Amino acid sequence: KVVETNLMLQDEHHPFLINLYNNMGTSYQDFGEYSLSIRYLEKVIDLAPESGKYWNNLGDAYLANQEWNHAEACFKKALELLLQTNKPEDQARIARPYHNLALIYRHRGQHNRALEYELRSLPYRKSDSKDLLGVARTYLGMGKCYFDLGQYQACLNCLDSALLLQRTVLPSL
Repeated sequence: KVVETNLMLQDEHHPFLINLYNNMGTSYQDFGEYSLSIRYLEKVIDLAPESGKYWNNLGDAYLANQEWNHAEACFKKALELLLQTNKPEDQARIARPYHNLALIYRHRGQHNRALEYELRSLPYRKSDSKDLLGVARTYLGMGKCYFDLGQYQACLNCLDSALLLQRTVLPSL
């Protein structure tokens, strides 16, 4: 069992505070302490409401806690903010909320909509040549959507692409 740390910070504008809260939030999520994770990540949003990266992290915590509507709202906000920027590092980050929204729509049985969001994710995943596992993750998501839609050949094609990319990165597979 993880015990919450009581932070008594005097300066709410310290430059490292956002990173500290973000790291605490993502760490609590890794330990399965979703309520604490959400609380820390909401504090990050209070301090940096215009960061799509942090909205996506909060959405991840809600998704892990199966709070689908809250997660969806966070991912949509993340997309809105990330699509507004011209920062190169944000271009690669755009793939995550698209993919995460696809997970929500698949969970709800909205397979065509899920596939649409996976397809939107793919070019952003491919824009980061170092994230082959991310590209594989999107192909896997697409494959699951095609399977759910009964499009089995397209499913197999996507799963083959995902496996090929995973074997490129992790040759022992």
